[in-house]
Amino acid sequence: MAVSAILAVALLTAAATVGLVPWPRREPVGVSGVVIAAALGLLGFSLADLAARLLTLPPEAGPLLVGGAGAAVTLWRLRRRDLRLRPPSGEGSGGGRWSGVLVLLYLAPLLAAGLRMGTGPWPAMFFNVDTAHYMTQVQALLRSDALPPPSLNNLGYAVPYHYGVQTAVALLSRLSGLPPHTAAFLVVMPLMGAGIAAAAWRFAEAGRRTGGVPHALLLALLLFPLVLFKGGLLRRIAVWADPDPAVFADKLFHGLLTGIYPMMSQLAGFFLALLLLYVLLWWPRRRGEVMAVLLVGAVSWFKPSYLVPLGSVFGAVALWRAYRGRSLRPLLAPALALAVALAVRQVTFPESRVAIVVGLAALEENGKLLLGVLELALVYGLVALLLAGLGRAVPWPVAAGVAVPFLLSSFLGVANLDLDGRPVLTKDFAQTLQLAPIFMAAMLAYAT
Repeated sequence: MAVSAILAVALLTAAATVGLVPWPRREPVGVSGVVIAAALGLLGFSLADLAARLLTLPPEAGPLLVGGAGAAVTLWRLRRRDLRLRPPSGEGSGGGRWSGVLVLLYLAPLLAAGLRMGTGPWPAMFFNVDTAHYMTQVQALLRSDALPPPSLNNLGYAVPYHYGVQTAVALLSRLSGLPPHTAAFLVVMPLMGAGIAAAAWRFAEAGRRTGGVPHALLLALLLFPLVLFKGGLLRRIAVWADPDPAVFADKLFHGLLTGIYPMMSQLAGFFLALLLLYVLLWWPRRRGEVMAVLLVGAVSWFKPSYLVPLGSVFGAVALWRAYRGRSLRPLLAPALALAVALAVRQVTFPESRVAIVVGLAALEENGKLLLGVLELALVYGLVALLLAGLGRAVPWPVAAGVAVPFLLSSFLGVANLDLDGRPVLTKDFAQTLQLAPIFMAAMLAYAT
């Protein structure tokens, strides 16, 4: 196990060098930057694994080639002093202790659940109903170089799916020798969560510097929309009530983790969304647009239901810049991102056709779920606007004018078409709205 742990650290180090390749020269890296780079590089390894499988090469060939090239470029940049490092002591200067507490609170469920699922010879249990399903896909990817891999879940036929995070887990397990559940729940999932927290931290730092928005407030608005407003949480706690304190504590611990533990793909989607906002709004424009093309283009491999909201955000920013600059050049980047995204989606779901539908038209099929997420987005958005307005005299038309289009963009959903050309909607449709609170909080920081 010690050798496997060393190999896993080496692989994550290589992933970080890949993630640092596009890092802007004038943007200090710091601890949060290294975490972002490691998470981004690991997702890049997953895409390289995908490319190798499509080319009928050994899956390890793509990540090893990308990792070697990334390490060479990053070392070259460091030698030329083209990357600015800063000591960890300067990392939290804008956040303070409350921001650190918020990050620990956000990561605590991932770490606690990871210790339950990732230790021992096999998982003692699974949190979240989809976790076991994802782990069967990890096992299938470990045992086959085909895409999609044959699985006991679908004997006799192939099922296209978004295998992004599962591929990263399988790759880490295969190259390091870690058991798949250890690689998933003690390495990849915590790294994705840390990447989310690091991206939110950097965005909050930028918002504090340029607009004076309190760091901890913006960090909370970015990290906790789905956790704090989890529907029925108090009702579930009442059901778990038991006269035996030990039994109640056990029910409370496992029940809370089951309720808030995210899906693998959801974590990757949140990370890509927050990173997109950070690079698009705070990085140098040209480099940020290139990174945005890659992030939007790749999202279908990790979380297809987030393609429309991420693409809409990119398009809205480009439209605003085109209007302000009286030039069509900013529109080229989102057009390229759309082309890349369609190509990746075609590889991921080769037999599906895609329709973009208006979310409110699907109320009859997904009424309660869609209305619940919509209510969350609206209430959260109003609270965010109120807090920002009280904290700083933000002109309401400016804040609302920047925030509302990002909420409206989430009303669009992606549906597959059946053989007759009719949209086939599932509960996944409403997932497009999960990002609305994050977009609104981010836009408030940018507007101020």
